[in-house]
Amino acid sequence: MIKSTDILLIEDDLVDSWMMQEALKECDATAHLRQFTNGKEALDFLFCHAEAEVPTLPDLIFLDLSLPELSGIDILREIKANRRLRDIPVIILTHSTYESDVDLTYMHKASAHLSKPVQVGELAEIIKFQYLFKPSSTHSADMTPN
Repeated sequence: MIKSTDILLIEDDLVDSWMMQEALKECDATAHLRQFTNGKEALDFLFCHAEAEVPTLPDLIFLDLSLPELSGIDILREIKANRRLRDIPVIILTHSTYESDVDLTYMHKASAHLSKPVQVGELAEIIKFQYLFKPSSTHSADMTPN
């Protein structure tokens, strides 16, 4: 069993949402899963929590690239531009396998890029080993200028 973790899923596909819930069961995670199907609402949530006196931020973000209102790339840019959010690992989930899309997500500092359909076991492994995606403490968000 892994430690308790907070996961933010920004995904509008019900099947992918169900897969995430199954992955949490598979890895026996004590987790709080919060989901947004809309990129603007997800960013509003993140910015509100990031600016709180005591920030309560997710440990891991799973982000679809095709979302209503804002694209996943736009959301990724916003997350990585914010000094309190930038160190949260962001795992991209997408149907696109175009090399240019993969390169673009890494250019904007995604931690990983998974092509759908993603298997429950793949998601469970990422949740189990999420600490591998986090930067070392010498690169903490509080030490990095905006």
